Amino acid sequence: MTEARRDANRIATLIGASSSDGTTPTLAYINATTNRLLVDALSTSIPATSGGLLLYQKVSTANNNADTVKASAGQVYSVQVFNNSGNIGYLKFYNKASNPAPASDTPLKTILIPANTSGSGAVFDFGNLGAQFATGIAIAVVAGIATNDNTSVAANAMVVNIDYK
Repeated sequence: MTEARRDANRIATLIGASSSDGTTPTLAYINATTNRLLVDALSTSIPATSGGLLLYQKVSTANNNADTVKASAGQVYSVQVFNNSGNIGYLKFYNKASNPAPASDTPLKTILIPANTSGSGAVFDFGNLGAQFATGIAIAVVAGIATNDNTSVAANAMVVNIDYK
């Protein structure tokens, strides 16, 4: 067997199959500095018709927009928010399997929805592992930043998209 010439501009890449099912592709590559074989077990480059993220969308109504995204444990991977009003809004995440009560429940995470962002919006990516919710994924969209704020936002002013599992 001849040895391939090493080119500093290229990284050797191999494709293998997962040992769990024998068909799922697994990306492997050689680190050019350490010569170690590295395997990327978190991603696949093959599109599929199932097994992807679930999609959630909420268009604001004239209330606190409390809703249950998922009534069991889950993970949030990405959030996209848009706001065509001149007022800031706040997307609050709760670790609950039912609709939150924003005036009394404590959010795990609060995301500002910038005003007048109907064309550009804001995107929050939680990476390959996502943000974990052990009980459930619940949200509220309110007008105030305070932990217990329950102020309504305007109807049809804000859109929240959540990619989750």
